[in-house]
Amino acid sequence: MDTLAEKDLKRSNFIDDLQDIDVITAMPTPMLPPRNGKINGAVDYDAVYPLIHYYLHHKVDGILVGGSTGQEPTMDRHEKRKLVTTVLKALKKEGGSTKLFVGTGSASTQETLEETKWAASIGADAAVVILPPQVKPNRDGQIYHYGLIASQVPNLPIIIYNIPSRTGVNMQPDTVAELAHRWPNIIGIKQSYPDLAQVEEMKKLCPENFLIYSGDDNLTLEMLKRGAHGVISVASNMDNEAIVQMVTAYKKGRLTEAEHRNKILDDLFNACFVTTNPISIQTLLSENVAPWMTSTVRPPLTSMNPHDHQEMLKLYRTYLSKKHAFVAGLNNQRD
Repeated sequence: MDTLAEKDLKRSNFIDDLQDIDVITAMPTPMLPPRNGKINGAVDYDAVYPLIHYYLHHKVDGILVGGSTGQEPTMDRHEKRKLVTTVLKALKKEGGSTKLFVGTGSASTQETLEETKWAASIGADAAVVILPPQVKPNRDGQIYHYGLIASQVPNLPIIIYNIPSRTGVNMQPDTVAELAHRWPNIIGIKQSYPDLAQVEEMKKLCPENFLIYSGDDNLTLEMLKRGAHGVISVASNMDNEAIVQMVTAYKKGRLTEAEHRNKILDDLFNACFVTTNPISIQTLLSENVAPWMTSTVRPPLTSMNPHDHQEMLKLYRTYLSKKHAFVAGLNNQRD
């Protein structure tokens, strides 16, 4: 049994490798249109390589593969593992220090354990583990689930994923804190819930260096104000640098600048969530910056309808216009 000091040291060692990453990009899974009467299209593994190149060109420091933005629930184990290994190969080909976060959670504790062990074995930098969807475990079940994963995979950092809209259960701050204090490799949480008081409570109860990530782009700045570390972002697929600049401005004490940048980003955030994620981001990527990808999603998700598509484009174009005006203003100030 580790002493409190030993747990603190282990936790610090895990966090030291990740704490410089303020923005983690949630990667959509490239899909091909269905063929030969099939319902699902195949995963487009070839499109992963240019997508990773695009990410690194835009200075993405961390990539989450196999999360809800990646349509993980619609993929089987073989597809998910092949996708992760393809991303890993692409990262090695590109070089650099971008970290790989792998979504390993499921409704089954047994499957979650197997996938988390596998992620550790192939060299993932951290696992993002959703609270089991549909099952709705109580507090005892939540502690058992995460405690088992953490104890059985002790050398892999684990980030809890709390998203009540997809799981039906909202993890309470005292539960998160108990997990964080008992298992030093439970280093953070992706908090996709708009109750900002919960962020404040977690910050008080959890270890001082526990990493709280906003799971909603439009809540990032407000969560930062309450002690969050950063964001696991959908919108960073479209403009990683702008989101990093907003977070950096806040962390360096430039609150007015951060709020101004965040206000400009608001149109991009809204464009990414005109309809169910990841329909909007798949469409934005394929039509604007990633022509090697299609906008295909797997049922029960469907392609974007014309009304939502028009609204998404309007918001995205408004964002670009405001951003260009802001950058021009900065350039004029420098001159």
